[in-house]
Amino acid sequence: MGNLRCNVADLLPRPGARRTVRCTVDGEVLGGTRVARLEGAPVWVEVTLERVVDGIVASGRVQVTYRAECSRCLAPLQRPLRLGFSELYEPEPTPGDTYRLERDVVDLEPALRDTVLCELPLRPLCRDECAGLCPRCGADRNVTVCTCEPAVPDPRWAPLAALATGPARRPGPAPDRKEP
Repeated sequence: MGNLRCNVADLLPRPGARRTVRCTVDGEVLGGTRVARLEGAPVWVEVTLERVVDGIVASGRVQVTYRAECSRCLAPLQRPLRLGFSELYEPEPTPGDTYRLERDVVDLEPALRDTVLCELPLRPLCRDECAGLCPRCGADRNVTVCTCEPAVPDPRWAPLAALATGPARRPGPAPDRKEP
């Protein structure tokens, strides 16, 4: 099962029959996101295939280590993911709910990709309290105490600042309007 395709011909004629399969594949098979990558990391899979009335249920565990950069300080990081999954494979799958049972083969790759990629972080952090980089000098505030002066206000906010500090208006009656 090196490529995550399992022959289930032995399970199909026997309802209730089951078999456990264990394998390790390269993370490149599942891909990654723009933020977190799986390339070069082994993906460990343990799955139990069971014949049910509708088809084959594949349930098990997947373990992988993803690589990314902290979204605040850009430090490289590696984090393990341990996930469980349970999916139904049937000859006529329901789009978005079940996967295709191709004659006597179950392809675990799409289900594992959906399981793993949905759990990868959108904004990975090296730690929850990461202080990030100084916006003025670029120093890593986790390592260095930044001595930069307070940031100069962004000139695009000047019109709003003028409204906040402009002449105070007293509440009173609205000016008379003449109707045409």
